[in-house]
Amino acid sequence: VLSFRRRLALAHLGAIVVVMALAASAAYWVFSSTVHRELDAALLEVAQTEIGLQLAEGEGQPVVVHEVPTGPAPLSYVRIDRLVQIVDADGHVLARSVNLGHARLPIPAALRSRLMAGDTVFETLTGFGQEPTRMVSVPISGRSPLLAVQVAASLDDVNRVVTVASGLFLALGGALLLAVGAAGAVLTQRVFGAIDDVANVALTLAAFETNA
Repeated sequence: VLSFRRRLALAHLGAIVVVMALAASAAYWVFSSTVHRELDAALLEVAQTEIGLQLAEGEGQPVVVHEVPTGPAPLSYVRIDRLVQIVDADGHVLARSVNLGHARLPIPAALRSRLMAGDTVFETLTGFGQEPTRMVSVPISGRSPLLAVQVAASLDDVNRVVTVASGLFLALGGALLLAVGAAGAVLTQRVFGAIDDVANVALTLAAFETNA
């Protein structure tokens, strides 16, 4: 059977573990959500910029994706930055960025229906390319026959950042848990030591009065 002192120390340590776990989970969720929101915002900005350029050219002009020319090195999906595609209402690809090569971003009927309704759609693609990919589809209004601009980017870097941050959170949490636990043990020992001293003094006084 554990003594009262040990039970109190274990209860104190358990409370610390629970608080640290909740704090670490909250920190992980906030950080992960922030990083993914920043990626979504970057994709949306690229799409809106491309839409502005398309509308500035007007109807009758050839539909092309406006991008910075690349060098002679072969492009790989693993190291590209942004994938851009322009589609019409039937799902036909009218233009795509060079880094897409012969691939095409998915544009199923359900997505086209939402775009025709004016919705901006974010989604995560798990079956495209070599890595999970985040994509935004933004409708275009004002230039026929364009329906939408789609912009996508790999989630590999985002997931790697979140994983590294999670490791740091765990390491810092473990170190803090050890430090707080050690401090709590020392404090508990001192408190019970003071209580023992008071009890010993009381017993001594009681024995003295009994003998007197």
